[in-house]
Amino acid sequence: MTQVIISHFDILLDIQNVLISDIIFVSIACKNILHRKKANGVPDLVVEIWSPANKKKEREEKNKYMCEMP
Repeated sequence: MTQVIISHFDILLDIQNVLISDIIFVSIACKNILHRKKANGVPDLVVEIWSPANKKKEREEKNKYMCEMP
């Protein structure tokens, strides 16, 4: 079964980088990355909801990390 998870879910990219995402989608093929309130690896789809409160630096950092992950 696929999973769509909404609101503040930790994504552990590596030992030093943990991102918090608004909405993630995890396919059946990647379901092994899910552990309670976190994903150990990059989900199939990540949705970030931008608001005026989001700092440009935060947006750029999240985008950089997600684009660099396999």
